[in-house]
Amino acid sequence: MTVIEGVGYTERAAQVGEFWVAADLKTRKIVRLSLHVSADHLSSSGKPWTFVQPLGNTAIPSAFKQN
Repeated sequence: MTVIEGVGYTERAAQVGEFWVAADLKTRKIVRLSLHVSADHLSSSGKPWTFVQPLGNTAIPSAFKQN
């Protein structure tokens, strides 16, 4: 799925990659998300993730909705 991130610019909504970093001899998992956040977050003090809008209509597993 792609999302609009700017005028004439789209990007994948979610990306993940695993990289070996020779400098510190560790594997890094890099995750990039582009999520639509409701404007209500500006005037509320709730948990930030509760203002993220769904990417689609696929049901979110209940385990991901728990605090």
